[in-house]
Amino acid sequence: MNDDDDAPVEAASRGYAWEARFERSWEQIQEDPRTGRLKSLAAVTQRARKRRRDDGVRGVRRGMIRYAVLVVDLSAAMAATDWSPSRGEAVASAADTFIRAFFDENPISQLALVALRDGVAELLSTLNSSPRSHCDALATAVAGGCYGDASLENGVRLAAAVLAPIPAYGTREVLVLFGGLATCDPGDVRAAMDGLAADGMRASVVGIDAEVYILSLLSKRTGGMYAVATGEAHFGELLAGHVTPPPTVGDGVPPTLIRMGFPLLRALPAPRPCFDDNLAARRVGYVCPRCEAWIAHVPAECVLCGLTLVSSPHLARSYHHLFPRR
Repeated sequence: MNDDDDAPVEAASRGYAWEARFERSWEQIQEDPRTGRLKSLAAVTQRARKRRRDDGVRGVRRGMIRYAVLVVDLSAAMAATDWSPSRGEAVASAADTFIRAFFDENPISQLALVALRDGVAELLSTLNSSPRSHCDALATAVAGGCYGDASLENGVRLAAAVLAPIPAYGTREVLVLFGGLATCDPGDVRAAMDGLAADGMRASVVGIDAEVYILSLLSKRTGGMYAVATGEAHFGELLAGHVTPPPTVGDGVPPTLIRMGFPLLRALPAPRPCFDDNLAARRVGYVCPRCEAWIAHVPAECVLCGLTLVSSPHLARSYHHLFPRR
């Protein structure tokens, strides 16, 4: 019997490919050899994933209010099908999970989305604290297709313009999800990197294909992190590592008094147009304590007077980032 005859036998012993998609719940239970008790491997895996998400940095202070721009590569490289069903859809699914975890850990922070395709950078969503709006905008962009070339310079410059008006008390971050091996830039991308570094903006990159020098240079010049995913699961873990606020650099954020409003949830007898939801009529919402604007969601910034509107639970969940980790 030759090697060709052994191939079908080995394939049959490994099982069918479609069986790998199903989760065997009985295999998630394991008996502790010391105590004889049953324990769940899913809980052990979850705790290990949480430890991996922790960057291990201790004795540092982290920012309380983060302003981040998520730059997603939607070029032709993301149309590859080596990830199921495609790179673009797999990255969008992981980014959706990251966005929800980002606001769960940083409820009073804000996020914006930028897409790179066809040689330009497109602003998908502006800075706001609504995970639903970001996830919907990203899903719509991915449904439009992945085509053209990615321009890192245009993405960096657009992200810098979005973060330019942010006050000094907020940490300004750029997270790039890049899937190609090249960037098509109209000018000098290094000058755009120097602009980020000069303005104190931190840029991190999560790659897919392989390590790219220009992406590594971007993270080094701005004090960010650069990692390349080895698969879909690893890509999600790398994104989860950016959920926790990064350590503050230099002398830290100077003490600043931030004016905030704490609106109360109210129910009106008749629906009223909301200023922050495209004037959609709602009967339940919040009233700005300064200008009495009708707001649909908090945390948010009042579209009329600019007052930051939060609730006490949101503030309490972000307060622990002010203290150094031991």
